[in-house]
Parts: sequence; structure tokens; C-alpha cells
Amino acid sequence: MKCMYIICFWLCFTLPTRAQTAETYYQMAKDSLKKNKGIAALTHIKKAIQIYPTYPQAHFLEGVIETKLQNNLGAIKAFNKAIEYKPDYIEAYYNRGLLYAGTQETARAIADFSEVIKRNPNIPHAYLQRGKLYFAENEQDKSIQDLERTLQIHPKQVEPLELLGGIYHRAGKAEEALALAEKALALDERSENARLIRAEIRTQQKNHTEAIKDWDLLIRYNPYHWHRYEARCLAYLELKEWDKALIDADELIKNQPDVASHYLLRGRVYAGAGKAKNACADWKTAREKGNREAENYLKKSCNE
Repeated sequence: MKCMYIICFWLCFTLPTRAQTAETYYQMAKDSLKKNKGIAALTHIKKAIQIYPTYPQAHFLEGVIETKLQNNLGAIKAFNKAIEYKPDYIEAYYNRGLLYAGTQETARAIADFSEVIKRNPNIPHAYLQRGKLYFAENEQDKSIQDLERTLQIHPKQVEPLELLGGIYHRAGKAEEALALAEKALALDERSENARLIRAEIRTQQKNHTEAIKDWDLLIRYNPYHWHRYEARCLAYLELKEWDKALIDADELIKNQPDVASHYLLRGRVYAGAGKAKNACADWKTAREKGNREAENYLKKSCNE
């Protein structure tokens, strides 16, 4: 009997001490992570898990640390353990879903985000992530449903507005797409995706003056997207602003001298400006580089 009392006494004091020690290492890991000391954080959290193997929060934190250290396989294993010991661990499902999405394991990612939504239907980011995956899988109806639900919960998110705008734009629903792009730009005027949607729709609507304003900003945001110079050049061409169009055409040829269509475009600018000799020279170059359309311009305007 005395021996049983001793064992009971030992258990009462030893078990809380082990949990407290694990918690100490857990807090040390969190502190190290905040200081961007990933290796130290991982060392601390592994000690916490060694002391308290069924501590779900410790396994979750290990997954976060492994993710930061770009060890996705280790992170997934840690999140698996967190879910094993705490099956309703929403954050673990969500983070594991992000990793699956990043490694193109789409079905598993969708399953994890669906689990998050099942357990808590008011988490907007779960709908957003699942909507993006459905979009990538070309399941547009499901994607639209999730993105709209994201905005119902959190109306001031730019990304779902951009994505929905893109879906409607590609579907030819210009007014709906433009309205969504405008909302996104009202929230973040530097939203490139929303501005690109608006620029393309304004171009389609032949609102070239306003489209140019958007192309100007898009080029300023990223001066190495050459199709933006081409789009602005075409807008200047429509407005018969030959000098400005020529600047963009020259920039295209300077940076992509082997692209035949750039010479075709500059030839059109020269022709509009009344410089037939320059136009014909560019169209000949375009033909030499394999552009079949250049032949029509040469026959019509250059007597060839």
C-alpha cells in the first residue's frame, strides 16, 4: 500500500512537470521563430515534442517552422500529427492545404480546405483558397461560388474581386468584370490584375484615352511586360498620336528585335504618320522574319 502511495505521489508531481517543461520549450520555439531563428525554433519544438509527444499545438508549430525552413515534406508530416492528436484542428488543415496546393496536390488541398469550411463555414480564406484551386481546375461555377462566398464574409478583399473579374472578363461579361475591377481598385489602386482587366475592357470598348491611363500605370508598375507597350501603342495608333505610338514601337523592337509583329506594328505607325518609305522597310523586315500579314501591307501600300 505504501508503494502505491509513493507511485501516486510521483505521478501527481511528475506529469505536470513534464507538460510544463514541454510548454517552456514551446514558448522558446515561438520566441525564436519571431526572431527569424528557424533552426533554433525547430530545435526547441522538437524537444517539446520529445517530452510531450501528444501535444498537438507543438506539432502544429513544428509544421509552421518547417514551412518557414522550406521543408514542405517535414511540415506536412507535422501537420498530420497535429490533426492526429486534435482532429478538429482547423489551422492544421488549412496550413496543410496550402502546402498541398503549392505542390500541385490539388485534390488533397481541396479536401483540406473543405474540411476547414465544414468545421467553420465563416472562414473567408478557406473559400478563397478552394476557389482558386477550382479556378485552376477549370471548374468555373464552383470557383465563382467560393469567391462570392469569400466576399460575402469579407467584402473588402482585393484578390477575390480580381479573380472574379478575370473569370467574367474571359467569359465576355465586360460590365460585370469592369464593376469588380473598379471595386478592387477602390480598395487598392496598385492592384495590377484589376487595372489590367480595366485596361483591356476599355480597349475593347474603344475608350482609348482612358485605357492609355491604365497602360501608363501598368508599365510603370512593371516595365518589362512588353505586351503592355504593344497595347498602348495600338491605342495611340487609334488616336492617331503617331509620335507617342512610335516611341512604344521603338521600345518593343529595341527589347525584342526578333519579334516580327513588332515591325509590322511600327510599319503601321509610320504609314499613319505619312512615312511610307519607313513603313515599307519595316514590313519587309516583318516578312523576312516570317510574318505573313506583312505581305498584304506590302502589296497594298508598297507595290510589291
